[in-house]
Amino acid sequence: MAAVNWKNPVNGDWDVAADWSTGEVPTSADDVTISATGPYIVTVGAPMTIGVVPLRLQIFPTANSLTFNAPEAALDENTGKLTVAGALTVNSGLVSLNEANAIGSVSLTGGVLSLGNAGALGTAIVLISGGELLGAATEALNNSLEFSGTSTIAAAHGTTLNVTGNFGIGSNSTLNFGAPGEDGIIIWNPLSYSNGIPFTFNIVAGTLKAASADLAAMMDTSDEPTTVDAGATLDLGGFGLTLSDLVGAGAVADSGAAATLILDTANFSGAISGPLSLGATGPVVLSGANTYTGTTTISSAGNLLLGDGGATGLIGSGEINDAGTLTIDRNNAVTLTNAISGAGVLKQIGTGVTSIDTANPYTGGTTVSAGTLAIGAADALGTGAIGLDGGELLTTANETIIDALNFSGTSTIAAAHGTTLDLNGAIGINGNSTLNFGAVGQDGVVVWNEDGGGGATNPYTLNVVAGTLRAGPGFSGVASVAARPTTVDAGATLDLGGVDLGFTDLLGGGTVTDSGAAASLTLDAANFSGTISGPLGVTFDGDALLSGLEDFTRDSTLIPSITVANTGTYDLVANTNISGTPASLFINNGLFEKTGGGGVSDVTSNFINDGALNVLSGSIAFSGGFTNNGVIHGLVTQSDGVTTVSAPVSSDFNGDGLSDILLQNTSGGVAVWEMNGTSLTDNAMVANPGPSWRAIGTGDFNGDGLSDILLQNTNGEVAVWGMNGTSLSSSAAVANPGPSWHAIGTGDFNGDGDSDILLQNTNGEVAIWQMNGTSLSSSAAVADPGPSWHAIGTGDFNGAGHSDILLQNANGEVAVWQMSGTSLIASGTVGANPGPSWRAVGPG
Repeated sequence: MAAVNWKNPVNGDWDVAADWSTGEVPTSADDVTISATGPYIVTVGAPMTIGVVPLRLQIFPTANSLTFNAPEAALDENTGKLTVAGALTVNSGLVSLNEANAIGSVSLTGGVLSLGNAGALGTAIVLISGGELLGAATEALNNSLEFSGTSTIAAAHGTTLNVTGNFGIGSNSTLNFGAPGEDGIIIWNPLSYSNGIPFTFNIVAGTLKAASADLAAMMDTSDEPTTVDAGATLDLGGFGLTLSDLVGAGAVADSGAAATLILDTANFSGAISGPLSLGATGPVVLSGANTYTGTTTISSAGNLLLGDGGATGLIGSGEINDAGTLTIDRNNAVTLTNAISGAGVLKQIGTGVTSIDTANPYTGGTTVSAGTLAIGAADALGTGAIGLDGGELLTTANETIIDALNFSGTSTIAAAHGTTLDLNGAIGINGNSTLNFGAVGQDGVVVWNEDGGGGATNPYTLNVVAGTLRAGPGFSGVASVAARPTTVDAGATLDLGGVDLGFTDLLGGGTVTDSGAAASLTLDAANFSGTISGPLGVTFDGDALLSGLEDFTRDSTLIPSITVANTGTYDLVANTNISGTPASLFINNGLFEKTGGGGVSDVTSNFINDGALNVLSGSIAFSGGFTNNGVIHGLVTQSDGVTTVSAPVSSDFNGDGLSDILLQNTSGGVAVWEMNGTSLTDNAMVANPGPSWRAIGTGDFNGDGLSDILLQNTNGEVAVWGMNGTSLSSSAAVANPGPSWHAIGTGDFNGDGDSDILLQNTNGEVAIWQMNGTSLSSSAAVADPGPSWHAIGTGDFNGAGHSDILLQNANGEVAVWQMSGTSLIASGTVGANPGPSWRAVGPG
């Protein structure tokens, strides 16, 4: 027996004696070693040429043992067959065996042992402690395979390697399936198997496919992770499988019958597909595009997370049986269409939007800590309690929620645009929480009808951000307990809904209204720039700054020693009052007005006017004290220490609250008859502007509560005489629109308490001049009804505090244009047509 070595690191043929260290071709008695560092190729069965015809030598190299330990070199078996009585050892390099050989045993510790023939290793037991065993052709490998250390088994691209012999893997071993570029299919179908614990399987490339239940039985014994790399596939082949830990970004599939994949833990970003059912018995993160069609079962100790905070992570299409926790952690929109049952919990923790639009019977409850959970059915969240600790609960259809709700942290509840959400379950609010109603674009109606069983712990903050929050019976206590401010943002609405409410502090620029029966609003403090309206009364229990529009229709009450300051518009509307004592103070720095309803409104608190006081209807009696540092549009009288401001009376020149009569003769002379009822008490000639001037009517242009006179020349020029009783105090030309325009009369179109001028062109066009005293501040065309329609005059037909326009057609038809400033907002004919013989003279 001799030791024979490959002589030189050059390409050569096995059967060339000069290439061996002994000068002879090895025999079956020799121990052969090929160890010189490559690159070079030792060829078994070299081609030769006889004449011009290439042939291959049919040689049968032999050795007692063969050790290949040549880095970057290769042993390439062409047509020759290798007989090794002892061991074939591959420590490095590439050994390609492509024929049916006779080999005693095989040891692979490094390099690559490539098999191009199912009998390449004969019947040898193959010990693999490193390197790679590669199936280079589609073949069934019947050898017994024993793996240890870290090693690889792979099938070449486009080939299938069927493992059918005995299989064993030692403790603490790692076996990789596939390698870069070697991505064929390995079918696991061993005759028998044995394994130590623990061991690790990694699917690196290609496909590992189970062909029996043995793979599942063996892998179930290991607690180490199983990795399926991107581009690789683990195919269950119709057999169930339990993995202690699944990681990677590849694919898990099932090309066979329906099977179940059970994951004890996982963090898998790949795709699970096929007729699989999935079980999660521990923390399982799925962040891939999973499409498996079976059910998903979460055990009581399981927590299945869809996504890891990113934009991916789907669950299969089957039913979800949740006995543990189903968690959504995505940063974008995802819709769950699966039916969810069981006693488990649903959690929304991602920053995206999760939509559930179908009814579900799960009972474990729901929590939202981030993002948005959008539901399109009232029972989409099962029957358990709903907890919000951050994030948003959004309803996308008209829904009623009877589940218990609990709010903590900063949370939002909203109804989609055009929808209504009724909250009818027990509602709890934890201390130091902030509860937002509505969100941008989510401006539906939320009705708080809770049954009072949830409880609220002070302090907390309520914000109406968008849409409408409508109070139900249970909301009264919730509002009064909140020791922090309640904010109604611009565009949002707080609706008392007929329920008496009180707030510690009211802020914002939205709307507070009452769509129900008469109710009371109590404010301990306020800095509110929005609108307070509807059939409600307001009690001020503390200082308040109002800078919006207040036109609620019931009384307000000021408790002693507090101050209410108005810098917006405060409208007493009908006969509403302000009740207080002289110790309470109402300061008007904006516009304080009474625009409709007539009658007398009483203000019994001390009142200071530093802005504009405008009485367009009825009167206001200030019995608690009155100081004027601003402007009054109305008739001011005093009696027994009470200052009364009344709406100007048409054609009242002397301020007695009774109409007088304006006359003009053919020569142009203008006169005033002062009246007491129907009795003439005095008459006075005012002036004579000449026969080309026509007195049109009267109005209060300077806001002193006394009538002034509007005139127009035949050339179109418009002028105003400012009057002091029956005396002409000033005369001012306004503008000349031309002779085709005719001044019709006066009216207050913008509600500032000063008269404006209505005009009409001969072609029918109607226009309004808005006046600032006797100065034209703006002009606007209203509409053109055509030359057959004639503007008759102005009046407040809808009680809005602004003038509207009366018109009549040449055929007798009467119409009213309802105005908002200079804008036409509605028009319609009045009753039946009296006929052309009847002429409308003016409003009464």
